[in-house]
Amino acid sequence: MKRTNNFTLAALALLSLAGCTQDDERTAAGLPMTGTPMRVVAHVDAPMTREAMTTADLTRYYFRVTNQEGADEYDYFGAIEKSGDQWTATDLGINWGSTYPVVSALEQKGVEWTKKDYTTGKEVSVQADQSDRENGLLKSDLLYMAPKTLTPADLDAEGNIKVNLAHRFAKLKVVVTVTGTFTNPITALTIGGTQTTATFIPETDELEVSGNATDIKAHLESPATISETTPGLTATYECILLPQTVAATTLKITATTTTDQKDKEYLHSAPLTLKGNYEYTLRLEMKANGSMSTSGSVGVGGWGEGTGTEEGGELEEGAITSEDDEGKITYTVSTARGLLEWAKAVQSASTNTFPNLTLTDDIDMKGKTWPVIERYENATIDGGRHTIKNLALTEKSSSNGVGLIADGATNCAIKNLTLQNPSITTDEGSGSGGFFAGSMAICTMENCHVIGGTTNLYSNKGGLTRRASASSFTACSVTSSGVAMIEYISPGIASEITACYVTGGKLVVDESSTPTYTASYYQESAGGIMDAEGNTVADWNAAAEKMNEALENTSYQWVENEEDDKADRPLVIEIQTTD
Repeated sequence: MKRTNNFTLAALALLSLAGCTQDDERTAAGLPMTGTPMRVVAHVDAPMTREAMTTADLTRYYFRVTNQEGADEYDYFGAIEKSGDQWTATDLGINWGSTYPVVSALEQKGVEWTKKDYTTGKEVSVQADQSDRENGLLKSDLLYMAPKTLTPADLDAEGNIKVNLAHRFAKLKVVVTVTGTFTNPITALTIGGTQTTATFIPETDELEVSGNATDIKAHLESPATISETTPGLTATYECILLPQTVAATTLKITATTTTDQKDKEYLHSAPLTLKGNYEYTLRLEMKANGSMSTSGSVGVGGWGEGTGTEEGGELEEGAITSEDDEGKITYTVSTARGLLEWAKAVQSASTNTFPNLTLTDDIDMKGKTWPVIERYENATIDGGRHTIKNLALTEKSSSNGVGLIADGATNCAIKNLTLQNPSITTDEGSGSGGFFAGSMAICTMENCHVIGGTTNLYSNKGGLTRRASASSFTACSVTSSGVAMIEYISPGIASEITACYVTGGKLVVDESSTPTYTASYYQESAGGIMDAEGNTVADWNAAAEKMNEALENTSYQWVENEEDDKADRPLVIEIQTTD
């Protein structure tokens, strides 16, 4: 015979619990509500729109409550169902014991769970056809609350246990702007390149994606919003996807249209990492000729919030990606999170697919772990005259290189970027590196600077790069104690150093192939100001005059630094503009 109990907990118990300390939470000998039934309420966190599971949609979920401490151990698992405005537990009779239990919950529409499924795992999936809200989109949404030990904060004002269910999967929103029409020509939108099945173990929150990629038909969330600025409309499509990393040139958006009865396709060139309880927005533009391309970026935020929270703080904006007519990807970043996204994209890139980088703000990398970038080829880094602060470089590449680019930068342009207080720290000072790159070949650097910084490398270290080959350096500076601008110039095609200066070290330590110097200067810690040939210069103003002559046909000019650090950094670049 079925037994149905209400989960009840007197409001008086909540008042008693409020005085418990952290130490009391699992060890209290006899809670005020011991022996009384429990009661729960449920809420779905951060519903994005009505096109996802919300609290109003929730009529059932599975609840796990265990207590393995004290004399009254118990372990229950069962369905909690809603009747009117009350939640009831079927086949459960749960009373409070003498210590706080561990609780967890989950629900996916139409899926039955057992205690064995909960502890050992069960196959879960998203629907291949999510065009229908009830039978597609909602059936794909897995709601989940990870196991947690209850505390007084987990009870509401009426003494109910609060079950806050989050979205375990990710959501992708595709916003298509169609120009030249006021009638939506898209009859179906399909997302390809993602896996749709996984094994999920709720007890440990482990999710392992498996199987082949399957096309998913998206739901039309917003049929048509007429643009106020251009002839056309904007249609919004949504689907729920499993958390996974989609490789570059794998995510494909296909629009079936009435225009010419031909499918229009967009292939996303950059990799995309999907995380649970996050919403990703891809903005596309379909032109009058039917071609489809990115009109903005892949934005990411908390599900339904635009921005979200991570570890109790505000989630930083990620990178904005764009693609030119030749398929070259550029990451535009203004935060540490965005910069790390670019670094990960570089790690997974191959020849001719390395993404460009553009900074739109200063970025502080304090406390962030910088990944090892083995190589960077055929691409551009434009700092936008911004600064990356506190970049900590600790991991060596496979060939022991350390740096923003740990090993080889080849056929690259790096410009308008400053590294302030970077650090290189390796085991016992081993390895080799430079703050910008371990080595450079056929590269150009303009208006790049290192301010301060430390390294424990005994040797084989450079401010801009450890080794340079057939590269040019213009209007750059290194003001880091005991660090030269470049450690070693490789034989072969001569490198060029124009209007650069160093304080605290030499321009180049080892010149196996003497570079072409033009108006460049250095000052070691106890010496005077010297040019590349070893001639003494009166002061930094005299050096700046010569450097600016060499920069006459550029937009760069050296001027006296008027900030507090001018003793260590006597000159700074000023950009000259023309009317």
